[in-house]
Amino acid sequence: MELNLLHPYKTLKLENNSGYYFDTEHGIRYTYWYVAVNHADDSSDLYELIYEFGFGNNLPEDEIPPYDSRVRDTIIKALYDFFNKDQNRVIYYTCENIDGKDRSRSIVFNSWFKPHKHTFEKKDINLAEIGLYSFSVIHKNNQYKKEVYELIKDRREEYINLKF
Repeated sequence: MELNLLHPYKTLKLENNSGYYFDTEHGIRYTYWYVAVNHADDSSDLYELIYEFGFGNNLPEDEIPPYDSRVRDTIIKALYDFFNKDQNRVIYYTCENIDGKDRSRSIVFNSWFKPHKHTFEKKDINLAEIGLYSFSVIHKNNQYKKEVYELIKDRREEYINLKF
């Protein structure tokens, strides 16, 4: 699926500029955000290219939102917009595990990215031993791809602890 085939919802900036939001036709509000990873280890300038990505909705934890392909389209468009600003940036995402549905979230995200594999590389960085599912997303044209993958691999436990 090409970007021009997506049908995203209109997104707006949150009042405090901490992220973005959109409302679905089902009346559900989603927010998403990017947070620069500040790392105490200044040994690599590559850290300034890594951003934690997160998103969620305003439903109670035990309520499952109805399927809405436009949510997927909106999140994918947000990633295109993010990488259009700098193709060397990196997204790091950890699937929420509060409700035990982190594996399911990982499967959903995998399906969202498959049609965009010509633009993005998604690399799983799972810690099966503690049941966390996470991954990085890198633009295919990222000139620091190899170095970033090594950096994330070396620091994966630490990145997973950045979950907020």
